[in-house]
Amino acid sequence: MSKHPSSTILNETYAEFSRQSPKEFQRKLYEHYEKCKVEFFPDTALPTPIIELTPPSSAKAWGEFLPQSQSGIQSKINLRPTILTGEHPKVSGLEEHAFGRQLLMYDILVQQMLRMFCVEVLKEPENSFHGHGPRFRDECNRVGQILGLSQVRTAKKRGQDKDLPSCTKWPYIVRPEGYFQGAWPLQGLNVPVNCVRTNTIKNTTEDSFTPNFWVPPEHLDWMNEFLGSLFKTERKLDATLGNIELQLIPTMKVRLEASQKILESKFQQIRNEIILQNTEFQMTIEELDLWEEGA
Repeated sequence: MSKHPSSTILNETYAEFSRQSPKEFQRKLYEHYEKCKVEFFPDTALPTPIIELTPPSSAKAWGEFLPQSQSGIQSKINLRPTILTGEHPKVSGLEEHAFGRQLLMYDILVQQMLRMFCVEVLKEPENSFHGHGPRFRDECNRVGQILGLSQVRTAKKRGQDKDLPSCTKWPYIVRPEGYFQGAWPLQGLNVPVNCVRTNTIKNTTEDSFTPNFWVPPEHLDWMNEFLGSLFKTERKLDATLGNIELQLIPTMKVRLEASQKILESKFQQIRNEIILQNTEFQMTIEELDLWEEGA
């Protein structure tokens, strides 16, 4: 736990602000945090984190605990907002599943509370397990026993516990069927998982209407903005590095060239994702045809 007084003041001030926030769910997150703190850590001086609805640093993560953020903020929990709004492709975006999405967000918060407990109180970050080692597993199973949930294993699938669910997705992975009221997992819906979102981007040729790959409509603006930013950066780098009249100092040139390589890698990742989406979409069309024939 941070000993820096200004960090503690900042966290407590933000927490108090959030408790009075006009955003209802922001208040509910802190209320749930306090409830779980008393129930699961009654004799522990667990620090008050900053809890934000902001994307974690990993694109695949639904939540993260940061002992210290890049801006120097200590004890911070980030929760992916698209889980709550239903814009994430792994959850249902239907209005009728809004409460189920809230339940899922509460579970992600509890997961990160246990991460914070392991790092800040027990001083066991378990970096070799990316935070999901034996200590975190044991804490999951301890709290899981209070909640009446089945046991989980570490992130590494091995030993006598290898057939158990991974603690990386605790507790929502061991919740009883129907707990999230249809919001997650999507297999709980009465249609194939890949057929829930049917929006498609078409090929641009005038005489072709074959779907290329699906993208939820709420993601399109974000994709356009993100790609536009990447393209703009690429043009600036090309112009700068290609300007023979511009005398760049060697260290600056090395940094710019390194940035250019990173950008090229990002574009390659996007290209690979489009290819993957296209393959998955074609498989989905085939599955949907079979499903409709058997319906």
